[in-house]
Amino acid sequence: MRSALVPSASPVFDAASLFDSVRRANVVRAAGVRLLRVPFTCPSTQSLLPADRELSENSRFDCFLFTPDGDADFSRVLVILNGLNDSSYRKFYPWAASLAQSGVPALLFPTALLMNRRPRAWTSPRATAGAYEARAAIAGASATPINAVLSSRIAATPRSLLHDVRQTALDVQALIDLIVRGELATAGGERPLCAGSRVHLLGYSLGGYLALAMQLVGVLPRDSRVITFCSGAGCRGEPPLRADPVSPYILDAHAAAALLEDLNALSGEDLALDALTQVLLQLFAETTRGLRQRIAGVGGRLTVCSSQRDSVIPERGIADNLGRLDYSFEAGMHEYPFNIGAIDEPDAMRAIAGSHRIAARFEAVFRHFIEVVLERVQ
Repeated sequence: MRSALVPSASPVFDAASLFDSVRRANVVRAAGVRLLRVPFTCPSTQSLLPADRELSENSRFDCFLFTPDGDADFSRVLVILNGLNDSSYRKFYPWAASLAQSGVPALLFPTALLMNRRPRAWTSPRATAGAYEARAAIAGASATPINAVLSSRIAATPRSLLHDVRQTALDVQALIDLIVRGELATAGGERPLCAGSRVHLLGYSLGGYLALAMQLVGVLPRDSRVITFCSGAGCRGEPPLRADPVSPYILDAHAAAALLEDLNALSGEDLALDALTQVLLQLFAETTRGLRQRIAGVGGRLTVCSSQRDSVIPERGIADNLGRLDYSFEAGMHEYPFNIGAIDEPDAMRAIAGSHRIAARFEAVFRHFIEVVLERVQ
């Protein structure tokens, strides 16, 4: 593992002004950053389960582009992909704003049927209360009002997650194509990224598995760099090597068991699967020697990062499954690595609500994280 030897970044530790303003405008200027609303329409939703293909919120949604303040055409962009636990862009605002203020545009792109791609009916107060009541009866204390909706979906159809990730891969490919052609347009009709722009991916948690799989099967441009963070452990084996999605903020124990059982079953079946799905299943379950060799062969086009306090995707599990670990950060818990130290901390809900601000105790490690990312996408 390495230490960053790069110029000091200019982090945005508090992105509240950006987060609060963008809900009322298509363009926001604050903290030396310009934030632009970017509408996106999926070219196709055929990778989803049939019941999910016509959900309008999933197929037409906004993503958000952070650029340095000014009107220049930019020739590179870092696309940030979220995790399974994420229902809001909130915590990613300081990440994207810090990169933009340091000169690298960053675009927040949501996973299918997560974030602002979830149907509103799924997350209404009545739906959430009903889901929690049902999950508590099945999963006991591991069920929470926060993980109940996702747990209900995963427990009912564990394979839906794989469909959602495959759909996101197609969406990201379409996004990259728009960017490279210089045709990515904001809500105001502006095209801030010039044709031929380099596109890099920063995948957090679930987004890291997706970004790495796309790199390994060769669907990204050859000059793209991939950075994974809190991502890459397999679900086989024993703790502390095994990925464990049981969390008040991710899945209850019953839903997590159903998901892991299905992923293990799929990876063991002799199925005619496309290349991306085959790689995803190995990354989720347990990589083969051959895949680890392919990961090693990517060399400097991949950077694998972990958080030392991560119990969901433990860093020893990342190193074991991927065969490499490039940077280990003294960050906090998996779900909010720059906001909360441990899952049982008091006032955790208040910290989550304020996660568009980096906690003071994590400012130094957040600066280091941003420096590493900037160095990798030069």
